Parts: sequence; structure tokens; C-alpha cells
Amino acid sequence: MATVGIAFLFVVALIAILAPLVAQHDPNEQDLLARLKPPTAQHWFGTDELGRDVFARTVYGARYSLFIGIAGSMGGLLVGVSIGLLSGFFGGWVDHLTMRLIDIMLSFPGVLMAILIVSVLGPGLINIIVALTIWFTPTIARIMRGTVLVLKQQDFVEAARSCGAGNLRLMLRHLLPNALSPIIVYGTLSVATAILVAAGLSFLGLGVQPPTPEWGAMIGASRQYIREAPNSTFFPGLAIFLTVLSLNFIGDALRDALDPRLNVWTASS
Repeated sequence: MATVGIAFLFVVALIAILAPLVAQHDPNEQDLLARLKPPTAQHWFGTDELGRDVFARTVYGARYSLFIGIAGSMGGLLVGVSIGLLSGFFGGWVDHLTMRLIDIMLSFPGVLMAILIVSVLGPGLINIIVALTIWFTPTIARIMRGTVLVLKQQDFVEAARSCGAGNLRLMLRHLLPNALSPIIVYGTLSVATAILVAAGLSFLGLGVQPPTPEWGAMIGASRQYIREAPNSTFFPGLAIFLTVLSLNFIGDALRDALDPRLNVWTASS
């Protein structure tokens, strides 16, 4: 299933990159005389409430949805890994201060925090990425801190320290590479979560704004016409479903491959 997920994501990414060659129509070109049409040979996925080609908008929407998912996840990884690494390595007041701030952030439900941040900053592509970065940071920081607390007690860290390695070298050369396994797994799954959250915020009108062809925004704009033209919401929804499912398959496979406990159990069985 992970192979299928990788293959599907590769195809989606390739389509997003080659969107001008794949799509026959401009995603924002309106034809009010052809609004809410079912799939035809000219419009493979039909048209929406403004007569725009749903296939072209779905293809171009892959660019925005994938970019938001990857950028939001990477932002959370960079900030969270840095905080967790520093907190776990130095301990003391640094650990207490950062973890109390992380606890405050974790006390808010994730979706409500994202809605609050976007409501304060305003809707838009950059602001939704900022909201996702803030959302993912506390969980990643917690995971990184716990891993570093275990690793810094290991013999290889003490050996490196006895050889004269400084704090920066210990963190970047010895602790960070050995602590990345759970981060990689969570990072893969967080891309799927970011795509879902971005789609939900766009559906509510707090994310990417029209006429940008983002999958969640497409569903939100066409939801009132779901009875007359279900194709205008079905295809972007299907794109979200398959993309998130593929990312979950990959995340599960990475967890199985990188978890030494699962490898030991498999070998013994």
C-alpha cells in the first residue's frame, strides 16, 4: 500500500508541476452559459457555478494543496525540532520554560487554534501556513524532547563528550540524526493533516480565497449546488481523500520500517 501511495503522490506532484500542459482550460476562465454542466468530452469533470472547468481547477488545485501541506508541515518540523532539541539537551530552566509554553499551546484544540490564528492574521495562503506551523510545533517539540532525553544518556554521547565535542556538535552530529526516526514518521502524517486542515479552513472561508483553485475552497464555493452539480464538489473531495490516504499509507510504512521494536517482533516471528 505504501508503494501505491508513493506512486499516486508522484503522479499528483507531476500533474501539479505540468498543470498548464495537463489542463485544457484556464482554471479561472468563466462561461456562464455552460455553468453546472456534468462531465463531458470537453469538460472531463464538468463545470462549476461560474462555468469554470472543474478538471482544470482540480489539477491546478494540487499545486496549492500540496504546497500548503508541505510548507505547513516543514515549518512545524523546523521550529518544533529546534525547540525540542534545545529543551531536551540543556534541561533545567530552559526545559521548564519551553515545556510550560508548549503545554499552554497544547491546551487549545488544534482546529480551534488554527481558526483563531487565521482569524487574527486574516485569510490567505501565507497566514494559513503560519497557522499550521504553530499548530504542529508543540507536538513535534514534545516528541523531539522525549527522544533527546533518552539519547543523551547513551554511551555514544558520553564518548563524544569525553573526546572534546562541544554542545553544538553533540546536538547536530550525534543527537539530531539519531532522533529523526519518529520525526520523519510524524512529519509524513502531518502533511496529510495539514492538507485536511487547510481544506477545512478554505471551506469555511478562512483559508485560500477565491478565485484561487484550492481543493477546500472549491468544495466550499460549490456546496450549495451539490444537488444540481455534485461533480463540482465530488472531484476535489476525491482528490483530498486519495492524497491524504496515500500519505497515511506512507506514514504507516515508515513507522513500521523505522520502529526497532516492530523489526524485532517481525524477525522473531
